[in-house]
Amino acid sequence: MVRRRRARPVAQGAALDISVGMTDAEIRAAAAMLGRLGASKGGRARAARLDPEERSRQARHAVSARWRRVRQSAANSGTTPRPR
Repeated sequence: MVRRRRARPVAQGAALDISVGMTDAEIRAAAAMLGRLGASKGGRARAARLDPEERSRQARHAVSARWRRVRQSAANSGTTPRPR
């Protein structure tokens, strides 16, 4: 099935409208490729923008969230908590 879309002004993202005349599978493949492109730079660019104190604070927050899930899971199953 070919998906048809109306033309949009550039201000609304017409320059990024990749789906005109593409099948659903082609649209999904193109979206996955674009997502991988952004993901490959996203974390590094974000970390470079943060100062060391903020990066450390966020890392501590992430670790506590991981351990919280591990402890909750262990409490529910009656085992000793161990992170993955």
